[in-house]
Amino acid sequence: MFKNISLFIVFILVISCKNTQTVTQNPIDSKHQDISMYPVPQEGFKRVFIHLDQQENEDDFQIEFYAGKTMEIDCNKHALMGRFNEQNVTGWGYNYYNFETNGDFRTTLMACPDDEKHLEFVKSTTKMVPYNSKLPIVIYIQDGFQIKYSIWKRQELVLDATDSDK
Repeated sequence: MFKNISLFIVFILVISCKNTQTVTQNPIDSKHQDISMYPVPQEGFKRVFIHLDQQENEDDFQIEFYAGKTMEIDCNKHALMGRFNEQNVTGWGYNYYNFETNGDFRTTLMACPDDEKHLEFVKSTTKMVPYNSKLPIVIYIQDGFQIKYSIWKRQELVLDATDSDK
């Protein structure tokens, strides 16, 4: 009887392990994530998503995103004033971001010798977040502005900090 129970337990463990492997080998398709729990954007705003592909070691990556708009500018440095405010979806624990701005831009005040203008994407300060392909990055932004992002990967080279006591 002990032998039958042992075989039954081994059988259950094998079935459990097989199901676990099946789940991990079939990741969620990040392009079809459920977004119904996120709030509908207010009038004058839009909701944008960053869907990330699954990576082998996602702890080695980060996402940097920023808001902005393409404008005609002179030789000065320009930046969109505003900030990202992190919110949570009530009852879900998922976060999303609101970009809060009054639309003002700051600029240096250098004299531009040729007074020539060019088109450039004028961006806000950036926000860095951990890489997570299981959930989209959801951002609410005013109409007329865009969100752009970069994917950062940790480099292999690890350096030591200098000891200040030496």
